[in-house]
Amino acid sequence: IKQAKVGNRVGNISKTIQDIVEGARYSVVRTLVGHGVGRELHEEPEVPGFLLGSISKTPRLSEGMTLAIEVIYNMGKADVIYANNDGWTIKTKDRSLSAVFEKTIAVTREGPIVITNMVHQGSFEVEGVVKESLPNTLFRVELADGSIVLCHLSGKMRMNFIKILPGDKVRLEMTPYDKEKGRIVYRYK
Repeated sequence: IKQAKVGNRVGNISKTIQDIVEGARYSVVRTLVGHGVGRELHEEPEVPGFLLGSISKTPRLSEGMTLAIEVIYNMGKADVIYANNDGWTIKTKDRSLSAVFEKTIAVTREGPIVITNMVHQGSFEVEGVVKESLPNTLFRVELADGSIVLCHLSGKMRMNFIKILPGDKVRLEMTPYDKEKGRIVYRYK
Protein backbone atom coordinates (compact mmCIF):
# COMPACT_ATOMS: atom_id res chain seq x y z
CA ILE A 1 0.00 0.00 0.00
CA LYS A 2 2.88 2.38 0.79
CA GLN A 3 4.02 2.03 -2.84
CA ALA A 4 0.69 3.47 -4.11
CA LYS A 5 1.87 7.07 -4.25
CA VAL A 6 1.92 9.75 -6.92
CA GLY A 7 4.88 9.27 -9.27
CA ASN A 8 5.44 5.59 -8.50
CA ARG A 9 4.40 2.93 -10.98
CA VAL A 10 2.13 -0.10 -10.80
CA GLY A 11 5.33 -2.15 -10.97
CA ASN A 12 6.45 -0.77 -7.59
CA ILE A 13 3.31 -2.30 -6.05
CA SER A 14 3.66 -5.54 -8.02
CA LYS A 15 7.33 -6.07 -7.10
CA THR A 16 6.68 -5.41 -3.41
CA ILE A 17 3.85 -7.97 -3.34
CA GLN A 18 5.96 -10.54 -5.18
CA ASP A 19 9.00 -10.02 -2.94
CA ILE A 20 6.94 -10.46 0.24
CA VAL A 21 4.92 -13.47 -0.96
CA GLU A 22 7.80 -15.36 -2.55
CA GLY A 23 10.11 -14.39 0.33
CA ALA A 24 7.69 -16.28 2.61
CA ARG A 25 7.93 -19.29 0.20
CA TYR A 26 4.41 -18.98 -1.23
CA SER A 27 3.41 -18.75 -4.91
CA VAL A 28 1.83 -15.64 -6.45
CA VAL A 29 -1.25 -16.48 -8.54
CA ARG A 30 -0.62 -14.99 -11.99
CA THR A 31 -4.03 -15.45 -13.61
CA LEU A 32 -5.86 -13.15 -11.16
CA VAL A 33 -4.79 -9.56 -10.58
CA GLY A 34 -5.78 -6.33 -8.86
CA HIS A 35 -7.24 -3.54 -10.95
CA GLY A 36 -8.30 0.05 -11.26
CA VAL A 37 -11.71 1.03 -9.87
CA GLY A 38 -13.86 3.77 -11.37
CA ARG A 39 -17.16 3.92 -13.20
CA GLU A 40 -16.76 0.16 -13.64
CA LEU A 41 -15.65 -2.21 -10.89
CA HIS A 42 -12.77 -3.64 -12.96
CA GLU A 43 -10.86 -1.01 -14.96
CA GLU A 44 -7.34 -0.35 -16.18
CA PRO A 45 -4.70 -0.44 -14.99
CA GLU A 46 -4.24 -4.06 -14.01
CA VAL A 47 -2.31 -4.37 -10.74
CA PRO A 48 -0.66 -7.80 -10.74
CA GLY A 49 0.94 -9.27 -7.64
CA PHE A 50 4.07 -10.00 -9.66
CA LEU A 51 6.42 -8.09 -11.94
CA LEU A 52 7.07 -9.15 -15.52
CA GLY A 53 9.83 -7.08 -17.05
CA SER A 54 10.80 -3.61 -15.91
CA ILE A 55 9.03 -1.36 -13.41
CA SER A 56 9.57 1.56 -15.81
CA LYS A 57 7.35 -0.10 -18.42
CA THR A 58 4.33 -0.25 -16.09
CA PRO A 59 1.70 2.54 -15.76
CA ARG A 60 2.62 5.57 -13.66
CA LEU A 61 0.39 6.32 -10.65
CA SER A 62 -1.28 9.72 -10.62
CA GLU A 63 -3.43 11.63 -8.16
CA GLY A 64 -7.04 10.50 -8.13
CA MET A 65 -6.44 6.92 -9.24
CA THR A 66 -8.39 4.32 -7.29
CA LEU A 67 -6.91 0.82 -7.18
CA ALA A 68 -7.97 -2.54 -5.81
CA ILE A 69 -4.68 -4.05 -4.64
CA GLU A 70 -5.25 -7.80 -4.48
CA VAL A 71 -2.66 -10.12 -2.98
CA ILE A 72 -3.55 -13.62 -4.21
CA TYR A 73 -1.23 -16.47 -3.31
CA ASN A 74 -1.05 -20.24 -2.79
CA MET A 75 0.88 -22.48 -0.42
CA GLY A 76 1.66 -24.81 -3.33
CA LYS A 77 2.02 -24.01 -7.01
CA ALA A 78 0.51 -20.83 -8.46
CA ASP A 79 -1.88 -22.62 -10.85
CA VAL A 80 -5.63 -22.24 -10.33
CA ILE A 81 -8.61 -23.73 -12.19
CA TYR A 82 -12.31 -22.98 -12.38
CA ALA A 83 -14.08 -25.41 -10.05
CA ASN A 84 -17.44 -25.45 -11.86
CA ASN A 85 -19.31 -23.80 -14.70
CA ASP A 86 -20.38 -20.63 -12.87
CA GLY A 87 -17.36 -18.72 -14.24
CA TRP A 88 -16.52 -17.59 -10.73
CA THR A 89 -15.54 -20.42 -8.36
CA ILE A 90 -11.80 -21.09 -8.45
CA LYS A 91 -9.58 -23.61 -6.67
CA THR A 92 -5.89 -24.39 -6.70
CA LYS A 93 -4.89 -26.99 -9.27
CA ASP A 94 -2.73 -28.91 -6.76
CA ARG A 95 -5.39 -28.59 -4.01
CA SER A 96 -3.09 -26.48 -1.80
CA LEU A 97 -4.43 -23.75 0.43
CA SER A 98 -4.86 -20.26 -0.99
CA ALA A 99 -5.58 -16.77 0.32
CA VAL A 100 -6.70 -13.40 -1.01
CA PHE A 101 -6.27 -10.03 0.66
CA GLU A 102 -7.71 -6.93 -0.98
CA LYS A 103 -7.59 -3.25 -0.12
CA THR A 104 -9.09 -0.51 -2.24
CA ILE A 105 -6.93 2.60 -2.10
CA ALA A 106 -7.02 6.12 -3.46
CA VAL A 107 -3.79 7.67 -4.72
CA THR A 108 -3.51 11.23 -3.36
CA ARG A 109 -0.84 13.93 -3.10
CA GLU A 110 -0.73 13.23 0.64
CA GLY A 111 -0.20 9.49 0.13
CA PRO A 112 -2.46 6.46 -0.25
CA ILE A 113 -5.84 6.37 1.49
CA VAL A 114 -7.20 2.90 2.30
CA ILE A 115 -10.85 3.24 1.38
CA THR A 116 -11.84 -0.25 2.54
CA ASN A 117 -10.75 0.59 6.11
CA MET A 118 -13.57 3.13 6.36
CA VAL A 119 -16.16 0.35 6.41
CA HIS A 120 -14.82 -1.02 9.70
CA GLN A 121 -14.90 2.19 11.71
CA GLY A 122 -17.77 4.08 13.33
CA SER A 123 -19.08 6.78 11.02
CA PHE A 124 -21.21 9.92 10.88
CA GLU A 125 -22.84 11.88 8.06
CA VAL A 126 -22.36 15.52 7.05
CA GLU A 127 -23.38 17.63 4.07
CA GLY A 128 -21.12 19.48 1.69
CA VAL A 129 -20.75 20.91 -1.81
CA VAL A 130 -18.61 19.29 -4.50
CA LYS A 131 -15.82 21.72 -5.42
CA GLU A 132 -13.74 19.57 -7.78
CA SER A 133 -14.13 16.33 -9.68
CA LEU A 134 -10.97 14.19 -9.80
CA PRO A 135 -10.33 11.06 -11.87
CA ASN A 136 -11.79 7.69 -10.88
CA THR A 137 -14.77 8.79 -8.80
CA LEU A 138 -12.80 10.99 -6.39
CA PHE A 139 -14.02 14.46 -5.42
CA ARG A 140 -12.99 17.41 -3.29
CA VAL A 141 -15.98 18.43 -1.17
CA GLU A 142 -16.27 21.60 0.93
CA LEU A 143 -18.07 21.27 4.26
CA ALA A 144 -20.05 24.03 6.00
CA ASP A 145 -17.02 24.95 8.14
CA GLY A 146 -14.94 25.55 5.00
CA SER A 147 -12.81 22.42 5.34
CA ILE A 148 -12.11 20.35 2.24
CA VAL A 149 -12.58 16.57 2.29
CA LEU A 150 -11.32 14.08 -0.30
CA CYS A 151 -14.23 11.76 -1.10
CA HIS A 152 -14.97 8.72 -3.21
CA LEU A 153 -18.38 7.50 -4.34
CA SER A 154 -20.05 4.77 -2.33
CA GLY A 155 -20.42 1.47 -4.16
CA LYS A 156 -24.19 1.90 -4.32
CA MET A 157 -23.84 5.31 -6.02
CA ARG A 158 -21.34 3.87 -8.54
CA MET A 159 -23.51 0.83 -9.28
CA ASN A 160 -26.53 3.09 -9.91
CA PHE A 161 -24.46 5.41 -12.15
CA ILE A 162 -25.23 8.51 -10.06
CA LYS A 163 -23.36 11.38 -11.71
CA ILE A 164 -21.68 13.92 -9.43
CA LEU A 165 -20.64 17.35 -10.70
CA PRO A 166 -18.95 20.38 -9.14
CA GLY A 167 -21.63 22.45 -7.38
CA ASP A 168 -23.72 19.42 -6.37
CA LYS A 169 -24.87 19.29 -2.73
CA VAL A 170 -24.04 15.86 -1.29
CA ARG A 171 -24.19 13.87 1.93
CA LEU A 172 -20.90 12.31 3.07
CA GLU A 173 -20.15 9.46 5.41
CA MET A 174 -17.00 10.11 7.44
CA THR A 175 -15.19 8.57 10.38
CA PRO A 176 -14.15 10.38 13.54
CA TYR A 177 -10.65 8.98 13.00
CA ASP A 178 -9.89 10.81 9.74
CA LYS A 179 -11.82 13.95 8.98
CA GLU A 180 -9.94 14.58 5.72
CA LYS A 181 -11.60 11.77 3.79
CA GLY A 182 -15.10 10.44 3.28
CA ARG A 183 -17.46 8.84 0.85
CA ILE A 184 -20.40 10.35 -0.95
CA VAL A 185 -23.55 8.40 -0.09
CA TYR A 186 -26.26 10.73 -1.47
CA ARG A 187 -26.65 13.56 -4.00
CA TYR A 188 -29.43 16.08 -3.43
CA LYS A 189 -31.51 16.99 -6.47
